[in-house]
Amino acid sequence: MKAKKILSIVMAGVLITGGMGFPAMVALAQMRGGPPRDMPMPSLPRAAIEHGRASEVGRPIDPWERGLERAEAAQAERLSRNQLDKAETTAKQYPEDYELDRNGALAIRGEVLASDLPDRVLAAAQRAGFSVVRREQVEDLGLTMTVLTHPGWSVTRMVDALRRIAPDVAIEADHLFFPSGAVGSGSVPGMPVGGQHGDWRVGMIDTGAEPVARQARLVQQGFAAGGVVPNDHGTAVAAILARTPASGAVYVADIFGNGRQGGTAELMVRALGWMARQNVPVVNIGMVGPYNGVVASAVSILVRRGFLIVAPVGNDGSSARPLYPASLEGVIAVTGVDAQGALLPEASRVRKVDFASPAILSIRGVAGNMVQMRGTSFASPVVARQLAELLPAPAPRAARAAVETLARSAWQPKKGRSLPGHGVIGMPQPSH
Repeated sequence: MKAKKILSIVMAGVLITGGMGFPAMVALAQMRGGPPRDMPMPSLPRAAIEHGRASEVGRPIDPWERGLERAEAAQAERLSRNQLDKAETTAKQYPEDYELDRNGALAIRGEVLASDLPDRVLAAAQRAGFSVVRREQVEDLGLTMTVLTHPGWSVTRMVDALRRIAPDVAIEADHLFFPSGAVGSGSVPGMPVGGQHGDWRVGMIDTGAEPVARQARLVQQGFAAGGVVPNDHGTAVAAILARTPASGAVYVADIFGNGRQGGTAELMVRALGWMARQNVPVVNIGMVGPYNGVVASAVSILVRRGFLIVAPVGNDGSSARPLYPASLEGVIAVTGVDAQGALLPEASRVRKVDFASPAILSIRGVAGNMVQMRGTSFASPVVARQLAELLPAPAPRAARAAVETLARSAWQPKKGRSLPGHGVIGMPQPSH
């Protein structure tokens, strides 16, 4: 098998909106260049792997040939008709902002993203008619992002042409990622959560957030147009991360702002670089989307350094396909359960799940009214907060130990079908 064979990987992303102002859609992706989907993180101790399902968290990276074989097998995957329709509808609604790639992924119109494009390759691309929209050194990750365009060309045509010029470079459409949860009206009982004492630092890549706890320090940075724009989704995630005892700090990277071109792969990478600069050991990415080689490269760098990345599996139910970044090895993938510990009906049924946590809560929204939040993106911050209490600073060995400790505290239902991964954390086990 030749390592330079072009492969398509069809993946799914989902957004359930509710007054958030983001287009409801699903993203798909294509891969070539960049690391395989299996992310490099030193193996966990056996005790952690044997607690619950054999987790993929911490498995070493596969050889490139094996990664290609997995990617080749993934070509048979297809996105549901419903999700394809959502993506198509969004692209038609905002044609000046978005277009679809060949797999149905929603992406920024007329732009492609490359990671660590060598100068000689860039020169070749420019001779082929490409021009640089912007080029940025993400110093804290040690990588360079280049956004290119070619007048009159679709993103699919641009990606194909650039991959022929640079087959070993991660070149992708600038895909969109979206929060993996729903915002509704009404009120439900607050979510029971645990928590230990001590200072902690945890990050979130999401929307902006309103101040959530007097004890917790909220540090926010905007990466999209409009800067930091508080939203109910980000506020809910921050509230979970800052639950009592709240003697710590929540670092919020708002990659949505107030425009339609937020939530992109480019902005996610920039936000990850900011988390590295702040030395935040655990980062919750409350979004789902397509496989994107540029994002995967950034995540891989942090995982190698001993950061822990936590993400929701999504809300596609039984028809789900793998969503990212949760489906990257080395990322902690979290699903959602109700107050009795049963999987939410909408929680994605996917192979890679590491923990389950409560995923229904109510908070006071940015408008002052009580809003109900539901979805896997409200489960992942439960896991992120507990890991932050176990990992004071990024370090590979300490990161492995933190995940092992958390795995030992998980529980499985006494009756019915076992939950995926290690089981439930963040709520007491029901007595019945």
